[in-house]
Order: sequence, then C-alpha cells, then structure tokens
Amino acid sequence: MSLANRLGRGLFSLLPLSWPIIIWLGITKQHMHWLTPVLIGLIIVKLIAFLPDNGPLRNVFRAGSFLAILLCVMSTLFQQHGWLLWYPVAINLLMLAFFGHSLLAGTPIIEQLARIRRPNLPDSAIRYTQVVTKVWCVFFVVNGIISAITSCLGNMTWWGIWNGLISYLIMGVLLVGEWLVRQRIAQ
Repeated sequence: MSLANRLGRGLFSLLPLSWPIIIWLGITKQHMHWLTPVLIGLIIVKLIAFLPDNGPLRNVFRAGSFLAILLCVMSTLFQQHGWLLWYPVAINLLMLAFFGHSLLAGTPIIEQLARIRRPNLPDSAIRYTQVVTKVWCVFFVVNGIISAITSCLGNMTWWGIWNGLISYLIMGVLLVGEWLVRQRIAQ
C-alpha cells in the first residue's frame, strides 16, 4: 500500500470520529448549508477510495458511510439540521447489530479481530473475546440511549459534550481497560 493511500485512509478514518465536532461547530455557527454537501463529498470519496480492502469491519465502515450520507441528504432536503444529530445513535445501533449478530451467528467480532494477530486462540481467550464482545454490546446500548436523549433534547452543548467528548472517553477507558485485562490474562 502506498504512502498516499495509507495517509488517505488515516485521514478519512478521522471523519466519523470528528462528526460530533464538525456538526456541533456547523450548527452552532450556522454553516451547515455549505458544510453538509462537503461532508457528503468527503464520505463518497472515502467509500470509493479509502475503505479497508478486507477485514471484519469493512461492511460496518461501508454501512456507517451510507448512514452518514442518508442523514446529510435528509438534512439538506428538509432543511433541518437536527437529522445530523442522529448519526451517533445510528452508529451505536449499527455497531450493536454487528457485534450482537456476531455473538449469535458464529464467531464474536472481538475473536475475529484477535485472530488477525493470533490465529490459534486458546479456549480461555475465546471465552474472553465473547465476554468483551458482550461488554461492547452493553456500551452500544447505553451510549445509543444517551445519544438519543441528547438528540431529542436538541441542546447542542449537551449533545456536543456527550457525543464529542464523554462517549469517546468511555470508549478509550474500555479499550485501555480491555487491553490491561488481556495483558494480565495472557501472562
């Protein structure tokens, strides 16, 4: 993979993560009339050129991109920027569906990701990946509910603080906590 392709993928992977900040700034500064078409264009470029070639999350990234385009189009058509506030809710529902389905229909997503680095997992690691996948499902439910509440309230400060800060901090704590537990179990 070329340096330009890796750089493009890296930059475009920041787009979904920066959504709350972009939307919060766009709505509070009243720039969504020009920012929404720019977002649509960037998401289309991401879909065409910078999706992962393979891997268990490829379809999630694709579906998340289509959801973002749909919400941007709805916002533009109805001239109601509140549609854009629902992206975090939609992503939490998508992730819950993806992680939950992986638990019910075969190999949990965390196990799939773990097998990328270590194809032959011991039984204890397989049980652990099931627990971690369930923990993430609980997170997506709680985060989705709180995101929906902030979207319904329409208070951009609360929406921005939860969706652009607190939920990311909790995700970071989950990731670091899971890594620390995994290091302890692996010993």
